[in-house]
Amino acid sequence: MKKIYAIALAAAVMAAAGCGKKDRRPAEEPVPRIDVATVVTDSVVLHKTYPGTITAATSAEVVGEVNGRLLTQNYKDGAFVSKGQTLFTGRCLRPLSEK
Repeated sequence: MKKIYAIALAAAVMAAAGCGKKDRRPAEEPVPRIDVATVVTDSVVLHKTYPGTITAATSAEVVGEVNGRLLTQNYKDGAFVSKGQTLFTGRCLRPLSEK
């Protein structure tokens, strides 16, 4: 029982000490500096870069097939060719229809 009185007395003393009137003023903090900007209307152009590869929509494998020897190739690799253009010249040993 003496312990309970001692604890209650200690709590009362602490409460009374904490309730005293304090004559402290809060420390005045300096006013923070704020930057201000004016609003401007302007156009913005966005550029985006993406990695990738491209391929042709149509392509053809050109192979010369003769019964003999090809003498010349009349186009460069990767060049555009048109319908009816001579692509190869060669010397035939026998006509293709005789296979």
